[in-house]
Amino acid sequence: MSIFGGKFLGNNSRRGWVGGLAAGGLVAVVWLFVAHAESDDNLASEAGLRAAADSAGRILSSDGQVLHSLNEAIEFARARREKLRTVSDYTAIFSKTELVNERLISQTMDLKFRQQPFSVYVHGHSKRQPAREVIFVAGMNDDKLTLHEAGLKSLITIHLKPDDPRVMAENKYPITEIGMAKMLDAALVIWEREKDIAPTNVEVLLSNSTRFGSVECEEIQITHKQRLGGLKFHITRVAFEIKSGFPVLLEQYDWPRQAGEAPPLVEQYLYSDVKTNSGLTDADFDPENSEYKFGFASLP
Repeated sequence: MSIFGGKFLGNNSRRGWVGGLAAGGLVAVVWLFVAHAESDDNLASEAGLRAAADSAGRILSSDGQVLHSLNEAIEFARARREKLRTVSDYTAIFSKTELVNERLISQTMDLKFRQQPFSVYVHGHSKRQPAREVIFVAGMNDDKLTLHEAGLKSLITIHLKPDDPRVMAENKYPITEIGMAKMLDAALVIWEREKDIAPTNVEVLLSNSTRFGSVECEEIQITHKQRLGGLKFHITRVAFEIKSGFPVLLEQYDWPRQAGEAPPLVEQYLYSDVKTNSGLTDADFDPENSEYKFGFASLP
């Protein structure tokens, strides 16, 4: 989602490490891309992420203009998608909130991303939870991700398929779907599928003066007025940094359960402090990198 999300990448489980180190290491993996399930306002504010309630109720700025159709929104987004064609790698702070198993789960992490071969390193950070690291490189390690927790648990490294049920139990999307490009591509796939479903039921707005922290953005908001078959979300917002054209935010909302309620947040992904083409190398995606803290012992 993911985006994530977009297709993307959920809450740590403390059930692991009870009844033996090996069994615990495998069970504890459900933390993979989530720092905690409870609300963490500090994480959101530090990353420039808007609180769900504020975002859901926000009205577009007065200079927002109506676009005629989803086709125009698709054309607008595709033009900005091309900006990523020249990006081979980047670092960023990646924040996400996802509704998984009826819980809103939030996390913020440092991200290193390389396009070829598809490579991801994330280092979670939270004021409530210790840091954790994950590496995935397509075609390496039998296409498994490598992860470890902090503290004593960091002595053990675990290898799992990205879509292992223990990982996906608290993640909407596997790590293979992370990245700004995949986030936007996922939205475009949905819009292409939905563009011919009751065209008069959709409202498309463009705001060209939205700001996230110090970043000035253009934002598309797509609203389906009535819940019809084939429609996945009630409201979608995608923000593009004006300077670079990069998609830096995706929000998806469901329909309110009752009239008068705010649309509930389903997915929210934010890329901030993005630095592109910084020359990331194999060492940045190597568990043996001396700057990382992957353990010496491994579990398959």
